Amino acid sequence: QIVSYASGATGTIIVKDIPGSIPSLPRRLLFVDDQPVAGTHTPGIVDSKILGHLPLALHANPKRALTVGFGSGGTSWSMTRHPIEVDVVEIEPEVVKVADLFQSLNFDVLNQTHLHVILNDARDHLARTQERYDVIVTDVTNLQYKQNGSLYTAEYFALMKSKLTSTGVAAAWIPLESLTRGQLSTFFRTFQSVYPHASLW
Repeated sequence: QIVSYASGATGTIIVKDIPGSIPSLPRRLLFVDDQPVAGTHTPGIVDSKILGHLPLALHANPKRALTVGFGSGGTSWSMTRHPIEVDVVEIEPEVVKVADLFQSLNFDVLNQTHLHVILNDARDHLARTQERYDVIVTDVTNLQYKQNGSLYTAEYFALMKSKLTSTGVAAAWIPLESLTRGQLSTFFRTFQSVYPHASLW
């Protein structure tokens, strides 16, 4: 069942309710150009919590964090549970507009005073901003979506690094189900070429 549909400047945004194992609790998924990017299914919930909490837990004293990609708002919500300032950069305004349809994940996060939504391309924001972040998380969940591939290159990871503080932590979600073993190895080598002290979780 289609709950919401909008044609944005960078993609078509659709929210669908899809029957799950419990008929009275359908999964609600966010699609961009018919590619699933976030939702209330278990993997989506777990991903948003890990991406929001783990990098901040690995930093000794974070003050400001950036998450790339708003999605359902779950990662942003998880980050705002910490006493820090949180920036989220999202390229498509229509994604942010459907946040109220995912309140079971984001708990009305757009009204958190220490969350700052930046409508822009992630690369452009990182190239132009004067901010330095203690944590930067790239939370793009589907490489089939045409613009996400540019956020998995050595150049992009280096751009992230240039905006980290001296003790900063970088993290990137890995779309395991859409990568071959060879592509996964390439991703690991690419990330580690910029961040030699990398770990996989």
